[in-house]
Amino acid sequence: MNNVALFIRRIDGEIERLETNFNYHYEYFEITKTYTRKILEYLLQNNLLSESAISLLPEKYQQYEEKSQ
Repeated sequence: MNNVALFIRRIDGEIERLETNFNYHYEYFEITKTYTRKILEYLLQNNLLSESAISLLPEKYQQYEEKSQ
């Protein structure tokens, strides 16, 4: 599951980079963010991420993890 955490980290980082560095704002970015949160929510609710995988997530998702417990 570490690969899933890295994938989420890369999605988040790339969208953030495109929005902040290049000022791109597309509708599908919001859709991607929504589904990324849903995937993460599912993984956390079903205890599918280890502590090491959670530590690979961007900080904002780690805070989400703390709220869901």
